[in-house]
Amino acid sequence: MSSYELGKAYAAKINEKFVAGSGSGGVSGSSGFDIIFGPAYKGIPLAVSVSVALQKEFGVNKPWLFDRKEKKIHGDAGVFVGCELDKDSRVVLVDDVMTTGETKFEAIDKIKSYGAKVVGIVIAVDRMEKGIRLNAIEEFTNKCGVPVYPITNVKEIFDYLRNRNVGGKVYVTDKIYQNFIKYREKYGV
Repeated sequence: MSSYELGKAYAAKINEKFVAGSGSGGVSGSSGFDIIFGPAYKGIPLAVSVSVALQKEFGVNKPWLFDRKEKKIHGDAGVFVGCELDKDSRVVLVDDVMTTGETKFEAIDKIKSYGAKVVGIVIAVDRMEKGIRLNAIEEFTNKCGVPVYPITNVKEIFDYLRNRNVGGKVYVTDKIYQNFIKYREKYGV
């Protein structure tokens, strides 16, 4: 899968949750957010590919932004790279998966410190893991008030790949699938 194809999957979910369903009436270019943010380092190319895919696929032109893990001491010494993060900016964060949510909490705090607000998070895969009382995503949302929208989940992936030949190889055999079921019984929701 190319980075553009991956960006298209995120763009489709963002369009569904923040453009078409945002009360904007699905008007092209209108939405419930202003900026696409990808946390360093994996989120950097992701934010850029999502921004491009939103424009090409849905006519929604939104700038991208990412943070630095370390603050630069020379040149552009800002915390963020990309568009301006203004007070009252509404940000959609894009990332690969949700485990503990720790990196997302850090990113939300960093964005809030500039007066902006994270209005949602789009992840590729919900690992469907237990939190303390609820699933990890529900606990995250309850703790910080930011909804998380997965493109797919680990069960859908395993169900799709079970005994399926992909490029001449079966990656999820019945044995692997049964081990996955046992893992989910112990750690999953």
